[in-house]
This record gives sequence, structure tokens and C-alpha cells, in this order.
Amino acid sequence: MNKSSILIVDDDPSNFEVIETFLSSRQYDLHYVASGKDAIALLDTYQPDLILLDVMMPGIDGREVCRQIKGMSKWQAVPIIMVTALNSKSDLADCLDAGADDFISKPINAIELRARVQSMLRIKQQYDNIETLSQIQKNTINILQSTLNEAKKFLIYLELELSVNPLLNSDSARTLFSAATVAAALKNLAQNFNRRQDLGFELAEAEVAIPAPYLSMILQELVDNALKFSPPSTAIKVTSHVEGEKFNLFVHDSGSGMTDEQIAQINIVRQFEPSASAQQRVAMGLKIVKKIVELVGGEFSITSVNQQGTTVHLTLPIAQSLSNS
Repeated sequence: MNKSSILIVDDDPSNFEVIETFLSSRQYDLHYVASGKDAIALLDTYQPDLILLDVMMPGIDGREVCRQIKGMSKWQAVPIIMVTALNSKSDLADCLDAGADDFISKPINAIELRARVQSMLRIKQQYDNIETLSQIQKNTINILQSTLNEAKKFLIYLELELSVNPLLNSDSARTLFSAATVAAALKNLAQNFNRRQDLGFELAEAEVAIPAPYLSMILQELVDNALKFSPPSTAIKVTSHVEGEKFNLFVHDSGSGMTDEQIAQINIVRQFEPSASAQQRVAMGLKIVKKIVELVGGEFSITSVNQQGTTVHLTLPIAQSLSNS
């Protein structure tokens, strides 16, 4: 079991010796600094679970040291016991206003010191336990959310594979590819990664033969992958142009690229696995995109260069061409 770390801040070394003697029978790591400035500077070094802080010190006094430490989010939960020769109610109130959790009067009584230290450390341990449980809860929720998202993708892929949605290849399936709408939606997605500025567009508009939800799914999946697998502050470019009866869409990122083996995974259907790797999850997303494109009569391809990036290119039929045919 790790020993509790106690930081003692006092300009008089003899006071540290007294406290050290009183606490010598307990399993504590005791650290001493002679000024408030040093105490603040060495917080990361000593990682205190408790601070015993003298009030009357030259330079920065104990109340100001307490106020500064409690103002740091990382150290707010660390209990501070003020050690003071002051005994007026106003002086004690000043210590509490500065953020102190408890105080002990000089001359220090050994029994009182041990009791107050033990009490504050118990409170700190309870706080740490709650923080640990909270983090476990957050991690569990994230894992469950990720698993549910991947399960949902797998079900979408099965639906597409079974072609149970007749709208995908229906003459009535048509959506306007609007440059302004597409750019706004994808910038919102990039904002989740704090990479709004990395996204660039060069978009031609057209009415394409695909239902709007599936077009949105394609765009979101491709740009989400590009954001996840390329470094911040590198460009991601979304471009489109019309060529005859085809609408060409490109999504290019400047990430580490995909190997031939990883690209080949897109053509392999696997059972859903909650423990799938990040690359396998990407492959599932790209499988969905590829399947949608194929079902509407389009084409899908990936080109990738090691350490230079990946470009996904797909074509969709223009909606008018279906009506003419």
C-alpha cells in the first residue's frame, strides 16, 4: 500500500522536526519546504495527499499560498491544514475563506495533530475513490457507446447486403448535393475534433440518384475517418465535379495512409466483433460506403501512399440520367 504524502510548509525547520516526531509512528512520506513559493513550485514533485501550511511566513504568507493552491484545479481536492499561532475568530475565518479545510493551533498537540491528519487523509482517500469510480464509469460508457455504434454499423451493412431498402435503387431516390449544406454539416463534424480549420472544399453541385440519409452517411463516414487518421493541422480536402452522367466525389487526407492489406479488408465481410481494432472499425465504415455506392450503380475506389495520405474516390449517377433511361 502506498504511503500518504504530506507536504509541510514552514519557514522554521524546528517546527518540521516537531511534526516529524509526532507523526513518526505513522506510515507517511513527509516532505519539507521553507517557503510558500517553494511549496507551489514543488507540488508536482511531491504529489501531496495533505498539506500542513504555516500561516505566518515571510514573503507569501500561508493564506495566500492556500488561496493559490486551491485555485489550481489539479490540487483543489488536496486538504490543507493551516498551522497557526493566531487564535482570533477573524483570523481563523480568514484561513477558511482562503480555502483551508482545517486548522491546528500552535503549540501543536501530538494527539490533536495525528487525529486531524488522519481525518483529512481519510477524506482525501474517499475523494480519490469517488474519482476512480467516476473514471471507470466514464470509460465503461465510452466502451458501451463504441460497441453499440459498431453494432449499429454492422446491422446497417447487413441491411444493405440483403438489399431490403428498395429506395436505394429507385427512380424516386434523388438528392441535391448542395455545396453550402454539405460544407456546413462536415464543418460541424470537424468541430468535434477541433479541426474545423483543416477542412477544405471545392464542390460542384448536382442532383444525385441516392436518398439523402445515405448520401449523408457516406459523407460523414468518409470525413470522420479522415479526421481520426490524419494529424491535426493537416489538410483534409473534399472535392466534387460532374463528368457526363457521373458525379465524382473525392475525400483526401494527409495521414499515414493505408496498406494494401488494409484496403483489401474492405472487400471481406466479417462477423461483428466488439473488440475490433480501430482499423477494422474503419474497414466496416468503408464497407458500408462501398455497398451503398454499388447499390445505386456507382463506383468506389481507394488510393493510398505511405505517409502521404489516402484518397477515397466514388462516383454516383446523376438523378436526371435515371429518368431519361
